[in-house]
Amino acid sequence: MPRSVQHSRVRLSRVLTSALLLCVCCVCASVRPVLAQCPDGSMPPCPGRAARPPAPLPNSVAVLVFENAARDTSLDWLGDGLAEEVATQLGTAAGVTVRGAGIVRSAVGVAGRDPRRVARLVSVRYVVEGSYRRVGSRVRVSARLLALPAGDQRWGRVYDRPRDSLATLSDAIAQDLASELAPGGGAAAARRAERRPPDPRAYEAYQRGRFSFLRYDIPTARALFEQAIARDSTFAPAWAGLALVWSELADVTVAPLEAYPRAREAALRALALDSTLASAYVPLAFVAAALDRDCRGGARLMDRAIAIDSTLPEARMLRGVLMACQGRGDEALEAARRGWELDSLSAYTGFYLVSTTWLVDPQRGAEAFTLARRRMVPDDARVWEGILARSAGDCATAERLLRPFGATAYVGWYVHALVCLGRRAEADSVVRAAVADTAQRYVNPISVGIGLLALGDRDAAIRWLERGADERTWWAMLIDRFEDLAPLHGEPRFEVLKRRLGLQR
Repeated sequence: MPRSVQHSRVRLSRVLTSALLLCVCCVCASVRPVLAQCPDGSMPPCPGRAARPPAPLPNSVAVLVFENAARDTSLDWLGDGLAEEVATQLGTAAGVTVRGAGIVRSAVGVAGRDPRRVARLVSVRYVVEGSYRRVGSRVRVSARLLALPAGDQRWGRVYDRPRDSLATLSDAIAQDLASELAPGGGAAAARRAERRPPDPRAYEAYQRGRFSFLRYDIPTARALFEQAIARDSTFAPAWAGLALVWSELADVTVAPLEAYPRAREAALRALALDSTLASAYVPLAFVAAALDRDCRGGARLMDRAIAIDSTLPEARMLRGVLMACQGRGDEALEAARRGWELDSLSAYTGFYLVSTTWLVDPQRGAEAFTLARRRMVPDDARVWEGILARSAGDCATAERLLRPFGATAYVGWYVHALVCLGRRAEADSVVRAAVADTAQRYVNPISVGIGLLALGDRDAAIRWLERGADERTWWAMLIDRFEDLAPLHGEPRFEVLKRRLGLQR
């Protein structure tokens, strides 16, 4: 199977997640904050349309991705990793305010790497920029602190390190920056630097895994995170990365009772090693909802992650999903809006923006799709275009676009398009093939149930929904939220299943 389709299986699982969760009754006006964006691509307030943004705080900083000056592909992973780590570590310094990585990426998407424009967009006094290149067996990294609005260099330093000591480089840069910005401000970074550094090869494997994960190359990311753990089993970020991988695979390509326990084990290992690692709480929230059938507990985990790192877009988005699971639709939309504000360049946040908007107000779903489409991976965009075409009644376009996903977890949606076109015999054969496939590979039972219901087989549909509950798929927790299952509302067996899952609200 082409890698792009594998990625779609993993990432597009959130189509169903969002669809099942966010089909709530909200007034159209509640959607408009989600779509709010200025003509130049930035988030409100818009220049010329609203009051001038507040003056930046004295020691407010944005950290740009470090530039690969030599275009050395073997070091592509380093620029993102340095920026994230320097920003995170600098944010612990007393008296220093650091803008989140997602916000800075969004600003760069609008302004390019022009530090003056970036500083205006995110309202900061300083911008950190840098570059790196390999020199023999060493890596030379230059970092600069620019004072805005003039753009004068206030501080700069070149770090020349062996490749096997890059794991401590972000600590050194953050400590030097904190000391420059606020006297004594480098104390927290210095304490962090005193921690035992990870194995150099483990660090590089983790950063390469993170680089792959953010580009939705999930198989490569998993292999690299496991490689990092094999080199250094005390490296908490690698365990958190592996937990995220397993939570992405669950419900789509891997059975929930296999994937979610692995995600939980890896996340708990990460938190035992570093309880301040906000990203480790994200997979635990899905685990709580799926295995424990506890959306409220999952939301509390996201609240904890946000308390640790209020700039983590994934936590905002997942909190919104879990709010909707509890029937709190307005809060779900607000969380999606906030996640989009934090990172409007991420395919993850763009994906949730479209799904939330479409389900709350299908007529504005196309508008959200236009806004976020260029952020999505191609298969995500294709599926969403198909879903929106079906919502608009264009079943022929929907069938054409969804056809490549007819043998995946999205069989139910493809069957709907076929039935809409009157091709019931073909739709029936697609469902039968999916049922037969369950003997060889994981096929999500909820999607099969949706397809069977589209064909009018209510009894078989409920049996597959019950199977989904038995298999602990996260999608089972959302059956009362998805409009394609609305014909079952009031059906005695369906209502019994809802009570069993704790969905009586």
